[in-house]
Amino acid sequence: MSKESYIGGDYIETTGGDNLTFAKGNIVNSSEKQFTQEGADGVIYGTNGDPVNITSPAVLDAYVARLEDKNYVKINSATVGDTVYIVVKTIGLAGKQILVNLKDKDGILGKPNEIVDLMQDDKDVQGLLSATVDKDGQAVYKIKLQPSAETKDIEDWGTKINAAKEKKVKTSILVDADKHNPGVEIIYMGKNAKEHENDSQTAAKPNYWLDENGKWFEIKYCECSTYSIEKDQLKGPNVVYTKTGSKVKGNAGIQKVIAIVLHRTIGSSIAGAIAHSKGTHFYVEGARGTDGEIFQPIKLDQYSNHIMNETARTAHMQIQTENSVGIEVIGMAYYKVGKDLYTVYDTKVKDPDSVKLTGSFKGQRMIKGKWTDDDIYWDQLTTAQIKSVKCIVVGLMKKYNLKKEDIYTHEEMQSKTAGEGQVVKDAVFSLLNECL
Repeated sequence: MSKESYIGGDYIETTGGDNLTFAKGNIVNSSEKQFTQEGADGVIYGTNGDPVNITSPAVLDAYVARLEDKNYVKINSATVGDTVYIVVKTIGLAGKQILVNLKDKDGILGKPNEIVDLMQDDKDVQGLLSATVDKDGQAVYKIKLQPSAETKDIEDWGTKINAAKEKKVKTSILVDADKHNPGVEIIYMGKNAKEHENDSQTAAKPNYWLDENGKWFEIKYCECSTYSIEKDQLKGPNVVYTKTGSKVKGNAGIQKVIAIVLHRTIGSSIAGAIAHSKGTHFYVEGARGTDGEIFQPIKLDQYSNHIMNETARTAHMQIQTENSVGIEVIGMAYYKVGKDLYTVYDTKVKDPDSVKLTGSFKGQRMIKGKWTDDDIYWDQLTTAQIKSVKCIVVGLMKKYNLKKEDIYTHEEMQSKTAGEGQVVKDAVFSLLNECL
């Protein structure tokens, strides 16, 4: 027989097996079997209090999550601009409306313990969040961690957060199931008892969650917080969707995205890169154009022909055009002959000192009809290009729940000019954690 007990705010279930493992806490062995615990401390046997008899409607838990493969996965931090979900678990409240707020512990965005102004379902509700409990006892609130859709309001948050000592906002969850359900006696199982030493404020009821040192939900800010992906398009202050001369087209039939592939154009302007139908989802302009401007000719509900699926492929065959997103960064490749600098198209650069070059990559170039080993150099990415690529990558990683290991260079999977995508990866890879 199974037994359900309430211990320290968590539920446990014993099944009567031979060895039952629990992470921590005082557990009474009532099944005449051995309880064990991994680690050096072992199990502390204590006095088992009376289990909570839940016969009344109750709010059991509340936490912040991200949506991953149709599951709500608990998280403890996110950045301004992110879409996250507050999940409230209940019993006996199906069909009932419940209110929720995030509270600012230290008053970074306003006053201490004040409600954080948030958007729900893309509407400015000033942090007053409402949802109805479903048949499974769960209420879910889709929220955007920003005060409004206005860039200036988001940047204002950034200024306040960056001015804070820890550069983050510590928040807790306040659940109010009483307001819209008068006459219903509701039990709250929040973890802050009235006298809890770490409470940010004394609650008449234990209806706060995460209101405890080390358990706050933390909101950070990064320079990509003004970018977001909505309806398969990147939104941001320097994103455009049309370009004169662009013939780049997408294809129906995109699959689950498993990779981001970084490219370089081997050109000084965007014009040549977009003059044919095959291309990538994103192009990032360089200093010879509108520096850092992002051009998205293909929506993310289509795939782009940015890699070969078979021809000239060398590795990572699981990555195909249909399940990956490409980012093309404007930039030229060069080689040197003595003190002279040439593009890989054999055009001599008139003022080589004006070109900011990367380090060399061991590659090949065509000399008199033969491929010959040589050092290849690239235009360094500009500061504006680095920010734009970083923000595209961050947005894609969050949209598709990708990891840094899912970022590839073009030459990792196909025969290409040495260093093509690696130059881009080297410029942005270490910066991604600021926004993840």
